[in-house]
Amino acid sequence: MPWRRSVERSVRAAGTARPRERGFALLVVIWVLALLAVLATGFAADTRSEAQQARNLLENARAQALAEAGIALAVTGLLDRNPVTQWAADGTPRDLTFDGGRLHIVVQDEGGKVNLNTAAPELLSGLLARVGVAPGERDALVDAIMTRRQLADAAAQAPSSALLAAGGGEPPPAFEAIDELRLLPGVSRAVFDAVAPYVTVFSRGPRVNTLTAPKTVLLSLPNVNPQEVDAVLAARSAIAAGQISTAIPFLTGVDRFIVRTTLRAAMVTVTATTARGAVFVRQALLFLTGKPDRPYEFLDWRQAVARSG
Repeated sequence: MPWRRSVERSVRAAGTARPRERGFALLVVIWVLALLAVLATGFAADTRSEAQQARNLLENARAQALAEAGIALAVTGLLDRNPVTQWAADGTPRDLTFDGGRLHIVVQDEGGKVNLNTAAPELLSGLLARVGVAPGERDALVDAIMTRRQLADAAAQAPSSALLAAGGGEPPPAFEAIDELRLLPGVSRAVFDAVAPYVTVFSRGPRVNTLTAPKTVLLSLPNVNPQEVDAVLAARSAIAAGQISTAIPFLTGVDRFIVRTTLRAAMVTVTATTARGAVFVRQALLFLTGKPDRPYEFLDWRQAVARSG
């Protein structure tokens, strides 16, 4: 049959093919197999990479959820009416285990910080000196802060046409956020990072609350007695440990810089670490309204940078 004769001729032709042609065909096959192996390896690597990215995203989401749970725990602790279990807002860190992760929570009363808009220049200078700012740089920064405040005061006394056109209203303060310190000439990132934890724009006056102020702020008070500062901190620690009857001693010679007042605004910083090591830092500025139906509100909500140590 014709088709059978055709097949027989093809077989005879293949059998009589020269060795060189058969070797070339084998080489082509090897090349194709190598190319397929490379493509398969790349596909497998991409798949592993995408799977790892998905796991990282999931772990980061877990860390974020943990951090925000820590914010909720801090709010509950601050609103607790029991003085024994109520959380202190004096910057004392709390380390908790929650849902398989670790929480490092710090609550700091804004009233215990130095107010950029109202603090006396001596207090500003004392704080800058305490955090290590050089004398010349320190004086220039205090002058820049006071100049900005004077300009804001002048604007408050003579409202601009823009404010009048908008129907009145109060002119903004010199500093609406501590980040605006970076706008002043000569303020490096290092200086800002050193002073930022101890300054605020949310306290109610020019004085600092000795019931909650950090040690660095207390030691910044002009002419303060360091032994008296240690005594204040020791009494606060005793109260935090449950010794409610402990009295907090007074600081002498610094009355114009200090006050004792109740908590109104606090910065809550939560560093959350999952079981797999993912880290997320959430900062929330909490304002206590005093209203039964809405006891608090958030004035700021941001992700912070995790810092070693």
